[in-house]
Amino acid sequence: MNHLKTIKILFVLIGLLLVVTTEAATGHEHKKENINMFTGMGSEPYKTVKNFHKALKTKNKSLALLSLHEQVTIFEGGKVERSASEYASHHMQADMNYVSSVNVELLEHHVEIIGEVAISIARTKTTGFYKDKTVNRQGMETIVLRKYDGIWKISHIHW
Repeated sequence: MNHLKTIKILFVLIGLLLVVTTEAATGHEHKKENINMFTGMGSEPYKTVKNFHKALKTKNKSLALLSLHEQVTIFEGGKVERSASEYASHHMQADMNYVSSVNVELLEHHVEIIGEVAISIARTKTTGFYKDKTVNRQGMETIVLRKYDGIWKISHIHW
């Protein structure tokens, strides 16, 4: 399957997951308190995402790269990086510096596996200080993973 076709399929799957999540979140008020904010936490794709975040936090570049497919596409701050090596040579160090300096609290995290593709969506609260500025913000993340030769790799990130 070519890369463009895979990305199209992933966006359709992300859309479906967002519709399901939105319907659950905007449902009847009395059901809202029963929503599980963490699903798929024991899955292999979740472990890949967790290892990637841990590698960034500990500034372990080689471990972070192990989680990424070489042709990963990363959308961040209106920019795009189209490979793991491009990310490693450009924005990865800044991400590691930032994440290692602040506290990131996971507010919600869902991982859905659909065959050889998995989607991880998360909301976080980041607090602390970075470059002499107070940080207090909520963030959202979508990560798409694919199984390559039996190993889950991150093929797309959108921060």
